[in-house]
Amino acid sequence: MEDRITNGFLAGTIGGITANVWGFTAGMFHLTTLRFVDWMAIILYGHVPPFTFGEIFLALLGHIVFCGMLGTAFAQLTPQISSRNLVFKSWLYFMAVWFIIYTITTLFKTEGTTPLPVYTVLSNIISATILGVVQALVLRNLLSAGKQPEYRIVPAMKPLPKQKNKDDQPND
Repeated sequence: MEDRITNGFLAGTIGGITANVWGFTAGMFHLTTLRFVDWMAIILYGHVPPFTFGEIFLALLGHIVFCGMLGTAFAQLTPQISSRNLVFKSWLYFMAVWFIIYTITTLFKTEGTTPLPVYTVLSNIISATILGVVQALVLRNLLSAGKQPEYRIVPAMKPLPKQKNKDDQPND
């Protein structure tokens, strides 16, 4: 596809799904007290966990769409910042988003998001890393899928010596 908005949304969505897989796995093994889906649920519903299955499901969909929107914004930025080192730039972008969200919830003292143990912060950094890396890899594949490879034709033999024109011959 050549549409950057669609490509960015798709890449961000896939990145969001993989980040949530990590989040649910980390939650299952008690490696976090607050997954990305829980952050979204707190913002959506205005109360702290526990959440019902329906609340988690809607928050999960909301988080995946939010990741798609972040992917769209990143895809729109890539022509201005170039696609070189895309994985690093995407990781940096999502680390900035993670930090901004942490800062906002801390400044506004959002109940349920502070204080957090170190292992939860580390787990969320891993989620943001997964999100950034996967989104960049998917976006790079989508952006290069529409391009045809460029081929340069190189002659397979030595150039022939330059032949003399009829005009270069002496007159008889």
